[in-house]
Amino acid sequence: NFGLVLLSFGATVSFLGYSVIWVLAFGAAMNKGVMWTETTYDSSDAFGGDDDWTKASSSSSNSNKDLSALGGFVGFFFILSFYWTHEVIKNVVRTTVAGVVGTWWFSPSEASSFCSSAVRDSFFRSTTYSLGSICFGSLIVAVLHIIRNSLRRTSNNRDAG
Repeated sequence: NFGLVLLSFGATVSFLGYSVIWVLAFGAAMNKGVMWTETTYDSSDAFGGDDDWTKASSSSSNSNKDLSALGGFVGFFFILSFYWTHEVIKNVVRTTVAGVVGTWWFSPSEASSFCSSAVRDSFFRSTTYSLGSICFGSLIVAVLHIIRNSLRRTSNNRDAG
């Protein structure tokens, strides 16, 4: 059914549009000063003394920006929202396809046309009656994806050095 192809292209375009908006919002939010803490240290202490070589080769104080607790909290929820929205869009398409297949199984003539009403009706059911279940299941999967990716990153960092 060509209607499912159009639905999948529409979902891809909507996810790409959401990704662009998400990147802009994430960049703007993380660019705020309260998201970062600045740690200043004296480089002469790091080199073990106050000789002419250390004064010539480095400045007397350096600063390092670290993510603050608020920045980590906001970053976590931004990443969660990205994963969650991706899962919701993907699962709306999956339930719509499942609805069309179910309609085709029980009434082949209703789901076999070019852009049949089965696609429209299944999409309507996915975005109204089933949306709560889709969103809740997608939230669980998004949290699991964050945990899995964090553990993988930790494992890769430990293996690298």
